[in-house]
Amino acid sequence: MYGITETTVHVTYKEITEKEIESNQSNIGVPIPTLGCVILDDSQKLVPTGVQGELYITGAGLARGYLNRDTLTKERFVDITIGNNTRKYYRSGDLAKINTAGELEYLGRKDDQVKIRGYRIELGE
Repeated sequence: MYGITETTVHVTYKEITEKEIESNQSNIGVPIPTLGCVILDDSQKLVPTGVQGELYITGAGLARGYLNRDTLTKERFVDITIGNNTRKYYRSGDLAKINTAGELEYLGRKDDQVKIRGYRIELGE
């Protein structure tokens, strides 16, 4: 399972096989039923299958923002229109792509954030 604090913890799921472990890929599967995921480019447009972009998350399990951090909330929780549908999305900062099986592959971070013992650390700070 792949998850982030800005949702109800879990975002995607995937049963990992021995073949996937050996391939050294980070296949994180598909969204859980109450959430949706899209991969967008720097202009917040959908990217084609197999193309890297930033992972955005939407749905019923998405937080409303950060407590007492209005600037950060406006930066990370954004309204995006896809087709005729405008929804609130969370910009995860995670890079991913959709593979030919329609599953998400985690590719790393867009920024310099790391986690140490579960705590997010911004290296620039």
